Amino acid sequence: MRCRAKQVAVGVTVTLCAAVAPPTAENAAGSVPGPRAKGVAAVCADAASAFALTEGMYGANRPIVERLRADTRWVSATDPRTQLGLDAERLAKAAKFVDGYPTSRSLLVARDGDVLWEKYFHGGAAEQSLNVHSASKSIMQGLLSIALRDRAAGYPAGLKTPLAKIISNPSLDQRTTLESLVRMSSGLAWKELGEEGVSAETADDYRDWKDRTDWVAEMIRIGADPDAKPGPTVPGSTMVYSSANTHLVSAAIARMTGRSTCEYAQEKLFSPLGITPEAWFKDPGGVYSGGFNMHLTARELARFGQLYLKGGKIDPADPVGIVPAEAVANAPIRWDGSDALPPADPEEYDYGNGWWRTRVKVKGRPVTSYFADGYGGQSSMVLPALKLSVTVTQSTVQPYGDDEDNAVFLNKLLQLVIAAVR
Repeated sequence: MRCRAKQVAVGVTVTLCAAVAPPTAENAAGSVPGPRAKGVAAVCADAASAFALTEGMYGANRPIVERLRADTRWVSATDPRTQLGLDAERLAKAAKFVDGYPTSRSLLVARDGDVLWEKYFHGGAAEQSLNVHSASKSIMQGLLSIALRDRAAGYPAGLKTPLAKIISNPSLDQRTTLESLVRMSSGLAWKELGEEGVSAETADDYRDWKDRTDWVAEMIRIGADPDAKPGPTVPGSTMVYSSANTHLVSAAIARMTGRSTCEYAQEKLFSPLGITPEAWFKDPGGVYSGGFNMHLTARELARFGQLYLKGGKIDPADPVGIVPAEAVANAPIRWDGSDALPPADPEEYDYGNGWWRTRVKVKGRPVTSYFADGYGGQSSMVLPALKLSVTVTQSTVQPYGDDEDNAVFLNKLLQLVIAAVR
């Protein structure tokens, strides 16, 4: 595993990591039977029981086979050579590029609600559910916005609500708001494990996470510790990528709604999209992981990206939508609230509101994308100007082989897909 820290702006350091591993027997579809969907409570119980931590705060990444429900209706039979302005031969080049990575498992391209390209690689399959890692942080952004809409009377300040109003802890700075958590600018100290991988200098610090009983209190304690290195910052001033931030968002959602994050997500977000996570870790305090340790199929991750492409609605006539339009509009806005454009550099991207941002140049034309992104190559990329979404998943099962920066991989993939747009 190779991780590279890169400064993308003053006060902003991003760690770029990716992995390419040889296929193993553990990667193969059919390796682990998945839970059968039941009621909301049973689905969440199954998801929690299907996930066991190995070491630190992250768990085993073995694929799970979903017992497919009738979700093939979402896949269009439209011929991309003649419909919706995509060139099949150019899409095939994109698929060949993805296939060149032994860890690749899927590539889905959708436009205007129709999946026009769906390919699986190296043991991947439509029914295979993988740990999408930090791509689920974007799901937390959407789910939080739903909770704030549902509980608007209790939280009139919306995203500006201090976390301390929801989670009582004397160490919390009143300036640490829900918005700052989503934007990764909460001010809370945190040392990320090399984008959820095992980083030599930080691994020992987190090996005992599975034995801690109150993750929420511990994250706040670490975040407010003046002796932490790196230490706390002024909320809103600095972007520090942190899985603790989105885990606190999950805890906040549960306390705001009076339900587990999983049950709330299943009712308000997942069920309307035909999504059922095959595994979702729950910490010892009962909080479902906010932004890591969630298994979805490639189709399910693609549906979530497609939801944002469609403005938060699956039915254009729906006056409310699933995810509030404001949350969709905020997703690609830079973490500091500025109107700064994302970098147009194939080795860089920056952070928005729970989503990453980048610009890709194709024939000299810059195209902006924002995307959910998880360790090892799990991504659902939204390109509003082209009415296009691109989803890719990869296995992160050890051992790892040679690697390449994930930013470079995604940039090249987007270039190939965009070139297929007529």
